[in-house]
Amino acid sequence: MSTADDFDPVAARMARAKAGDARWQKAQEALGETSGEEPIDGSERWTINDVARFVANPPPLAADLFKRAVVREVETVDAVRREVGYLRVRHEAKQQFEQELRGASAESNVRMIEGGSFIHDLPPELPCIWGTGSQVVWASGEALTLVGTPGVGKTTLAGQVVRARLVGGEVLGMEVTKTESRVLYLAMDRPKQIARALARQLRDVARSVLDDGLTVWPGPPVQDLAAHPELMLQMARDSGADTVVVDSLKDAALGLSNDEVGAGYNRARQLCLANGVEVFELHHMKKQGGSGSGKATKPTKLEDVYGSAWLTAGAGSVVILVGEAGDPVVEWRHLKQPAEPVGPLTIEHDHHAGTSAIYDGTDPYEFIRKAGDVGITVRDFCDKWLGPMDPSKQEGRNAIAKARRKLDAYVRSGFADCIDRGDKAERRPARYAARVAPLDAAHAFSPISETESEDLR
Repeated sequence: MSTADDFDPVAARMARAKAGDARWQKAQEALGETSGEEPIDGSERWTINDVARFVANPPPLAADLFKRAVVREVETVDAVRREVGYLRVRHEAKQQFEQELRGASAESNVRMIEGGSFIHDLPPELPCIWGTGSQVVWASGEALTLVGTPGVGKTTLAGQVVRARLVGGEVLGMEVTKTESRVLYLAMDRPKQIARALARQLRDVARSVLDDGLTVWPGPPVQDLAAHPELMLQMARDSGADTVVVDSLKDAALGLSNDEVGAGYNRARQLCLANGVEVFELHHMKKQGGSGSGKATKPTKLEDVYGSAWLTAGAGSVVILVGEAGDPVVEWRHLKQPAEPVGPLTIEHDHHAGTSAIYDGTDPYEFIRKAGDVGITVRDFCDKWLGPMDPSKQEGRNAIAKARRKLDAYVRSGFADCIDRGDKAERRPARYAARVAPLDAAHAFSPISETESEDLR
C-alpha cells in the first residue's frame, strides 16, 4: 500500500489525463517507436525526459486544464483590481462626506443664534418685499406663491414685481422694496412667451440696468429641484442674485402631487430663504369640477392649489387669481398671509401695456365711504367685501368676524367712526361711517394688528 510520502501529484495528474484520452496511448506508442523505448506506463514515475515530452506535446485534456488555470488566475487579478477600485472610491466618498459635514457644521455655527435674540430682537414692523403696513403680500424671508389657471395674468403681475424690484415702485398700490443685488428669473414655462410678457414691463428699462440686475434662465433646470434641493440656491449664488422667480413650479420638479416631491422642493425653497435668497413662485391650481348647477366652482381654499400640501405649507403667502384665460378683469384672493389678508380684490389687467390695477370700486374702504352719513353695518360690509355669506354656517360667521375686525381697524387708524354701537336687545346692528374722503392708495390698505390677524390664518 502506498503512503502519503509515495504520492506524486504530477504522475497522478498525468495518469488521469492518459486514462481519459485514447490519443495519449497512440502518442506514447509512436514516441516509443521513434526513441526505441517502451511506452510509459501510468503506474511508473515520470523521468525528466517524460516531462519534457509532455510539455512539448501535451494531450488535449491537459492543455485544457492548463488553460483553465490561466483563466482563473486572470479572473483573480481582475477581481483584485476591481476591489482596489471600490476601496479607492469608498475612501474618496468618505473624505468628501466628512468635508461636507465640516461645512455643514461651520454653517450651523454661523446660523445658530441665542433664544433671547430670536424672540426679543424682532423688528417692530414685519419686513416685507411687497406690501404696505400690515397689508403684506410678500414678507421678507418667506416665499410668495401666486396661483392661477394659465392666462389669468400671473406672469404679468410677476413682471411688474420684478420691475419694481429692479428700479423701485409700487404694484397694485403697494410698495415693492428695491433689491441691492440681482433677480434670477427661471423662465421655464414657455420661455418665449415669458420674454414677450416681460418685455412689455421692462422694455423701457435701460439695457445696462437689466444686465446688472436681472439674470434669466430659459427652460427647465439641469436637474430636478426636488431631487436636488441644493441646486436652486447654487443657481442663485452663481448668478449673484438675492431673489429667485420660479415660473413655474410644474417645470421645476416633476410629480408635484407626490408628497416626497413636494417636500423635496420645499427643502430647496427653504435652503434659499435660510441663506438670504427671496423666493417668488408661479403655480397652477387644480382643475375645478362642476357644481350641482353644472358651473365650475371657484377656488377659495388652499386645498384648491395643485400638488402636495407641502407646497403651500412651506409658503409664507399664497395668492390665487380667479378668472378665465385672457380675462382683463380677474379676482384676487389671499388664501394664506403673513399678516392681514390683502383683498379680496378685483384686478384689471392691461395686457397690451403689461400693467395691472385694482378695479374701480373694489377698495373695501369705498364701501364705507359710499354709505355716506347713514353708515354701513357689519353684515352689509361683509356682503359687499367678501360676498354674501350665511351666518348660520361656520364660513359665514368667520367672514362676518373678519369684516368686523376690518371696520374696527379703520376706526383705530382714524379713517372711520362707529356712529352706532348697536343694541342686541333691540336687534339693532352697529354702524360705521367714513371720517375722511377721499382716501389715498396707502390708506386703502389700513392695518390690522398682528394679534388680530392670527385669527385669519
